Amino acid sequence: MSEDAHELAVEPMSNDINWIETFTGKRINLLIPKRENIDILDIAHGLSNHCRFTGQCLRFYSVAEHSIHVANLLERDIAIYGLLHDSSEAYMGDIVAPLKIALPDYRSVERLMQMVIFHHFGLYEYVEYKSRVKRADNSMLKAEAFELMHGRGGGWDGMDDVEMPDVQIECMSPSRAERAFLDLFARLTTGGRNEAGSVPLVSKGTGQTDSTEDWRVHSPMLQPPMLNVTINDSQIGS
Repeated sequence: MSEDAHELAVEPMSNDINWIETFTGKRINLLIPKRENIDILDIAHGLSNHCRFTGQCLRFYSVAEHSIHVANLLERDIAIYGLLHDSSEAYMGDIVAPLKIALPDYRSVERLMQMVIFHHFGLYEYVEYKSRVKRADNSMLKAEAFELMHGRGGGWDGMDDVEMPDVQIECMSPSRAERAFLDLFARLTTGGRNEAGSVPLVSKGTGQTDSTEDWRVHSPMLQPPMLNVTINDSQIGS
């Protein structure tokens, strides 16, 4: 089976105990998530309230702000992947890497959730994109460790060859990080707000703007490439 064709590695229990209620009042079954229940408002709210490094950093620093920085380090055509690369954590929490290694079943559930979220927004995982997002993710990890951890990342595995990015970590409040996350999502998907003034929830269309325009200020509508990825609809729902 390909790396992108993720299967649920644990046996789902009763649906009565597998779900959580989200910020917008939706129910998400963590073991059998459905695309129709994914909402960017829930993702932004959850990530903005989750602190990186299990809260062991010197100041509160949200997963939402981390995701914004990762997106800003990437080219415009794949920035949306960077913004949403940790979006499963909005529903499942931010589990530290050493613990994930010891929990293979959790990692399978997390990958499935991430695939459902990407699929909901019309995005398709691809190994080239994943590697570029991972490089940006690691660059931010290095900057965050240096800025926010007591030991400044000294002795962390794999950090010596990672490039230190030129970023300003602001440690936004949850409410500010949530708004910034939603604003960037809107710019990456529809070029801004819709006529009603609300943030659009799904990335669709093929809008065109001046290619020299900085997408971090005002992005054209993003149309992700259609890539060959196997997704088992019987598992991820309709």
